[in-house]
Amino acid sequence: MSIRNKNRKGYKHTSIGWIPEEWENKKLKNISVINPDSLSESTNPDFKFYYLDLGVAKNGGIDLPLEKLHFLGSPSRARRRIKKNDILVSTVRPNLKGFAFIDFDADNYICSTGFAVVRAAEDCDPKYIHYNLFTNKMESYFSQCVIGSSYPALNNNDVENIPIPLPPLPEQKKIAKILSAWDKAIELTQNLIVEKQRLKKGLMQKLLTGRVRFSEFGKNSLNKNLKLTNLGVPIPQGWEKIQINDVLSERIEVSSDLRSYPLFSLTIEKGVTEKTERYERSFLLKDKEQNDYRIVYPNDIIYNPMNLRFGAIAVSNQTKIVSVSAYYNVLTLKTKKAEMDFLIRLFISDRMMNVYDRVAIGSLIEKKRVHLSDFLEIEIPLPSLPEQKKIAAVLSKLDEQISLLRKKESALKEQKKGLMQKLLTGEVRV
Repeated sequence: MSIRNKNRKGYKHTSIGWIPEEWENKKLKNISVINPDSLSESTNPDFKFYYLDLGVAKNGGIDLPLEKLHFLGSPSRARRRIKKNDILVSTVRPNLKGFAFIDFDADNYICSTGFAVVRAAEDCDPKYIHYNLFTNKMESYFSQCVIGSSYPALNNNDVENIPIPLPPLPEQKKIAKILSAWDKAIELTQNLIVEKQRLKKGLMQKLLTGRVRFSEFGKNSLNKNLKLTNLGVPIPQGWEKIQINDVLSERIEVSSDLRSYPLFSLTIEKGVTEKTERYERSFLLKDKEQNDYRIVYPNDIIYNPMNLRFGAIAVSNQTKIVSVSAYYNVLTLKTKKAEMDFLIRLFISDRMMNVYDRVAIGSLIEKKRVHLSDFLEIEIPLPSLPEQKKIAAVLSKLDEQISLLRKKESALKEQKKGLMQKLLTGEVRV
């Protein structure tokens, strides 16, 4: 690859910015056929179709087995037929990057009319066109075109007039090949993350239930006459049966001083995070009567009583004291016989999710909550402190590996983003 200064000889200025002189500024309708095949209720009812859901796209591409798609005996309303190498452009909320490249043999597959189907002309590379939809300039274009506030959408004319900087076909193919290599590296890393997560989940199920024991702590506890908690959870031999309130107590400190104690929130995906990372939900912010927030120290546990059944519980890994909504419950360790890192892994296990569902109270399923008093009275199995530490250490090692893979994934995505900016504008030539 060679780099050229766009302000020097060999570049020209167009409505989409500086591009190499041998490139063209084309509209999408001039280099593709848009919505080439449509189906309607009059279509032969014996002809069977699979409906493609864009939600299964990965890294902008779809390459799936049949069981991941929705089967339809026949279309109930007008739908669009797709083929391999087609590009789907979401006409509703395109700013959310609702684009996909069909990377499999798609005979007898359809998508809804909420997507424009783009089929590249023979002298254009479809993957090159697809990559152009993810650039910063394209995002700006969609932002200017969309209409409507609740469901901002593009009209057909907007789709047809999408501007594409078009190099000669050999260069299109080479650019697409380079970016595809980054996609493959990203996908490989994502697959490794999934495998590590699967391994971690399997180990959690075994280690946190005593089904698998470290040799220095005892034998595996399968097929043994085990004690049970009050909710039927087996207690491995050599482990204690305790209530959560034996090891945790509520932290009742409150404050309205957000300068000293910045406001944080709890997410199922990321744990304790800055409030700015979440959407606004003012009713969760503070106790309206006291006008106070709960104080959270490093290594405290926070849980959301409404969403505990779905995993809304985490340890604060922040290095400073923060505040959270008074709606949350905050707990602190009150004994040296328990390891916080072990407890939180036990609390997010599948078995405990079932326990929370059983103790949750509420007339409506979506509003059922686990009150603090009920949470603290839940009985749990507790191994010796050395065994807790070893279990936590093994699972922490997997967490570290997953974290490194996520950082690698983010780095690859940033590299690809930078490459797209340079390759798709001709700043870097291939």
